[in-house]
Amino acid sequence: MPQDIKLRANTDAESVALVEPGFNHSIFVKRPHSAVSDFAIEKKEALTPTPEILSSRPFYFDIEKDGTVLDKLSLEFTAPALTIPVDGTYIRYQDYGYAHLKAEIRYLYSNSTVHVVYVDEIWSNYKHLTDEKRNNTELLVKGNLSAAQRNTLALAPQVIRIRLPTPWDGEGNQLAIVSLANKIRITMQFNDVQAVVQTDGTKPTVALNYTNVKLVYKVGHIPGRERIALANMSLRPDGINTLISDVMLSVINVPANGLNNVNGYPIDLRDFVGAVRHIRGIIRTTDQVDSFNPNTAYYEIDTSLLEGLRYRISANEKSLFEETDTTTDQTEYVDDFYLCRADIEQFFVFWDYDATNLHFASGHINLSNFTGSRLYLKRLVNHPPLQITLLGYRWNWTNLKNGNYQKIWQ
Repeated sequence: MPQDIKLRANTDAESVALVEPGFNHSIFVKRPHSAVSDFAIEKKEALTPTPEILSSRPFYFDIEKDGTVLDKLSLEFTAPALTIPVDGTYIRYQDYGYAHLKAEIRYLYSNSTVHVVYVDEIWSNYKHLTDEKRNNTELLVKGNLSAAQRNTLALAPQVIRIRLPTPWDGEGNQLAIVSLANKIRITMQFNDVQAVVQTDGTKPTVALNYTNVKLVYKVGHIPGRERIALANMSLRPDGINTLISDVMLSVINVPANGLNNVNGYPIDLRDFVGAVRHIRGIIRTTDQVDSFNPNTAYYEIDTSLLEGLRYRISANEKSLFEETDTTTDQTEYVDDFYLCRADIEQFFVFWDYDATNLHFASGHINLSNFTGSRLYLKRLVNHPPLQITLLGYRWNWTNLKNGNYQKIWQ
């Protein structure tokens, strides 16, 4: 049958641990409830080597091994007040505090990269939250604000807190820092001043001075015997293997009217390797991501660019994802598998049956097993030059063994 090519694609080495034949392993079979033992959660803070960080300067945090497991992380900082230029009438920060961060955040262990988080990924995850969680997040990141509100806020320092995705997200996936030989280091960088500021006058060129920069994180503590037992798990021959969701990034520039093609605009997916769960796409005009534009606006998405968009994935005329639209098809999928509204301001391709559950692999496709995998985007109206950001979410594993911590599939 036509779907056999998708099933046969998942027989490679990366898929062996994700796909297990037999009815008992089916996602349609209910799992029993499990009780949990006692634990305590403690909030801690890590500081940068210097108390103030200038924009465009890299900085890092080292996380102390002073707990049993490492849980959620948030970055907090104070953005300085801005001064209206003499040749302008207003100055403000971009909407959403995510714009203060540059491109990517890296998790390092023993000087090796274990995980990469993209700032666009953080914004995308926020758009998939429920209304209540979106509202809470907007308060923390100063997001979804009008230009007038941001004009007023920019005249005084503002505290921003951003929840950071981690490779140990999800209950039961917390990192056993009790078993680590070294500290986890997290590196990042604030954006250029021109990229975060909007004004009708001359943009400032002097670097912004961020203060009170800190990493707020939570550690879990468990009783002595259980703590020892958890530490000993990393000494087993296989160590501790944790299923994670890993993200790959691809940025494509599309010329004016490039999507206005009945055959669709082809985008090569050769860089999306491994067990791909789903792909999210963000469409922006090239003007809004240009830091020299007076009103650079990374996250003020023009949703009209998604209207009438249709997309599919194929490889050598084999359909890997049937043509879908951003209205009825995508809205129905959001309704089935997410708790958010359908206005997520992005498009996405999906092979996982339950995209929000990180405890078991609910579906994927290995695009590496196909030659010429391409995403085709079609929108039969004229449009300006675009920049399309694709976020490829894939299943991966981390391994903690004998004090070493690493990602399995690079």
